[in-house]
Amino acid sequence: MEEKMKKLLVIACISSLFLLGLTGTSGANVTISIWDEFSAPPTRNAADATYQAFQKAHPEVNIAVAHFENTPYEWVLKAAFAAGEAPNIIEVNNGADLFEKVRAEVIVDITDFVRERLDRIVVNPSIYALGGKYWGVPNSAADFGNLIWHNVLTLKKNGISVDSLHTWAGFTAACEKLKNQGITPIAFGDKEGWPGNHWWTHLLFRLLGEEKYNELNLRSMIPGWKTELKYTDPAAVKAWELYSELSEKGYFSPGAVVDDFSAAATYFLTGRAGFIQNGSWFVGTIRYQKPDFPVDYTWFPSVEGYPGKYGGVITGGQSYAITTNNTPETKEAALKFLDWLMTKDEANRIWVEVAQLPPAYRTSLAGFKVDPFLKRMIEEAARAPEAAPYSDVLIDFDIAVEHTWIASQGILTGDLTPQEAAERLEKAVQDWEKEHPEKETLLSPSLRG
Repeated sequence: MEEKMKKLLVIACISSLFLLGLTGTSGANVTISIWDEFSAPPTRNAADATYQAFQKAHPEVNIAVAHFENTPYEWVLKAAFAAGEAPNIIEVNNGADLFEKVRAEVIVDITDFVRERLDRIVVNPSIYALGGKYWGVPNSAADFGNLIWHNVLTLKKNGISVDSLHTWAGFTAACEKLKNQGITPIAFGDKEGWPGNHWWTHLLFRLLGEEKYNELNLRSMIPGWKTELKYTDPAAVKAWELYSELSEKGYFSPGAVVDDFSAAATYFLTGRAGFIQNGSWFVGTIRYQKPDFPVDYTWFPSVEGYPGKYGGVITGGQSYAITTNNTPETKEAALKFLDWLMTKDEANRIWVEVAQLPPAYRTSLAGFKVDPFLKRMIEEAARAPEAAPYSDVLIDFDIAVEHTWIASQGILTGDLTPQEAAERLEKAVQDWEKEHPEKETLLSPSLRG
């Protein structure tokens, strides 16, 4: 009965492929299926343009694509793999999420393929490598996650200096000032959980600094990883405490618990809040929604008395991986798509110009229409004093979802205290460590891109 239900769920999900969109060419010799999380403009536009450009270059290959929203996608993938109905290529979070699927033996080893093209990859390739092998490649775009976007006019009218936002004390003082003027300080919607995870991640990075942040979070990524650091250490607990204080002080928008990120973005871009926390991909949202006021950004503030530096970057992106649910013909076509993605500049151009995201592959930006925000971010990130991946790239993905995504919701509702959130995360990681005592090898000990 359980197996039947899994298959029914997957059939329902696969049928949604035709609702979410198909691209195709007549006369193709083989069709490959790709599932991704690009459910809304502008990233969906960029993804579709990428698939169509590949098909124009390779009319012998047809691509059937299904776009999913972020959170449902993870559960759809699990059901698809369980029922033996996975697509040929999946978009997946690099790092822990990818490695979870590698350990489940549902991802194809593409080591030789990647090594031949390794010099094309901008981001650190270790986030695609486990056990001395490569299992995925970037999906055309990198990103910078820890930005605070602000309404320029709102700050100016309320006498808030942009430079003051470089520290946590200055940022929270600005929030208090806006609140006292009857203005919502921060647009926020944590219905999906990942926006809360991002706040916690960026705070943890500033509180611990690059070295300790990586050292702590690698515990549930690499079996046998040795460290004395714990999520219940005072600095780590403080990340939850500072996040909780934003809610307790009334700095978040009224729909923080029930709104998704799209609703929060609209709240900010219609002028109802002073700030919103989001990454470099928000440039595309700004250009798409066209607010009637100027918007700008600062990097996430440093926290006084702690080692994390202002300007330090949380960076990453998504991967494409080939699943074991392939015939020799579809695997060959899938590799052809990845080769085109990695070696031709067309996909880079699409993602830079349509999605306004940094390229994941080495290319000259000469001749590209580069958004001024994006150009500035790339230049500033190149000078970053420290850099690290997202926490849920490092932490075992199931643990990250339950104990950072969902925990961030529990903090907002009052169902969890900061200490309880830290303790539950620590216990989950300790349990993982007991279940994974063996050692595995990353190709590089460095996590810097």
